[in-house]
Amino acid sequence: MKKYLSVAFLLPLGVWTANAETIDLNPDTLLGSTKVAGISAADVWTKTAFTWFGTWERDALANQVSVNTSEAVNQLSVQIGNVASENTGGNYAAVKFTAEDPLASISFDVTKNSQWGAGINNFSCLYSCNVYGFDETGNATEIGSWELAFNNAGTIANGTAYTDQLIVIDALDDYSAYALIFSVLKTHASAGGMGVLISNITATTIPESSAFGLLAGLGIMALVGTRRRRK
Repeated sequence: MKKYLSVAFLLPLGVWTANAETIDLNPDTLLGSTKVAGISAADVWTKTAFTWFGTWERDALANQVSVNTSEAVNQLSVQIGNVASENTGGNYAAVKFTAEDPLASISFDVTKNSQWGAGINNFSCLYSCNVYGFDETGNATEIGSWELAFNNAGTIANGTAYTDQLIVIDALDDYSAYALIFSVLKTHASAGGMGVLISNITATTIPESSAFGLLAGLGIMALVGTRRRRK
């Protein structure tokens, strides 16, 4: 019986992997605007699906969010300079997207690619990503998040890569659309700035039948654990 239940658990995991589908979210172009302190989920809801847009806090940060087209696959370029406010404001990039099946995860790679300023060794910033699901009327629920801090940024070499960053979605619900919002805030003032390239941005979805199978497998394992504890 023990062996049978283990196989029953592994089976839905295999079905999930086999049936998972991916959506390419790498940017083609980016619409930008100046003097906007951030992007909310409500802002994303009003946008055209699969069209990236960016904001920067003030004129001196203009175009610090852009698309790098020099590689085979386009990359999202997100920089932050010392003129940004500390722990507020900052630079943002976001996209609205849709999927036929429930969203399971978001994955991407991050590479530090630039730095500047005499005080860069004391410059620090925080990159983050938030994922939201929308119902049919545009009400948003946060369903995943991610953070990566660059403390004393000058001590981190350009070219340092953080591959296979993963956001696992909190709940497998069938949302009308989704929002993906990247942001960067300056967290320590110093004369400097830095930037990263975000690439291979991919959404993974699971057909609802596979999601139900996965939940059933997890339920079986929970039952097995309970029975073992009782013994």
